Amino acid sequence: MQLSGVARHDGSEWRLFRSGTNDSVGLGPLTASIGTDDLHANLSMTWEGRWRQMESADGLSIVYTLDNADVQDTDGDRLADELETAIGTSPTAEDSDDDGVDDRTEHEASMN
Repeated sequence: MQLSGVARHDGSEWRLFRSGTNDSVGLGPLTASIGTDDLHANLSMTWEGRWRQMESADGLSIVYTLDNADVQDTDGDRLADELETAIGTSPTAEDSDDDGVDDRTEHEASMN
C-alpha cells in the first residue's frame, strides 16, 4: 500500500503524519530506509509498505501501521524520487548530469 506523509520519530517510534495535520499511523521503516535519513527529514513523501491493522494494547481501538516501508527510489541513488523532482535531478538516472558523481553525493555536497 502507498501512503503520503511526513515521517517523524518521537523517541520511541516512527509515525507517518498526513501533511498539515496531526493525523498519523504507525510506521515501520525498513532497516536501511532512505526515507528516515537527514536528507529526507520533514519532507512529505509517498511511502510504500505492508498495511496492517491490529487491536490496541488496551483493546479499545484499532491501530494501523505501515510496515516494511520505504519511499520510492527508482534509480537506486538513495534519494527519494519526490526529493529528486524537488531539487531538479532525475529520479530515473543515478547520475543526472553524467559527470561521474551520483546525485546523492552531489546533493549532500551542496548542503555543506
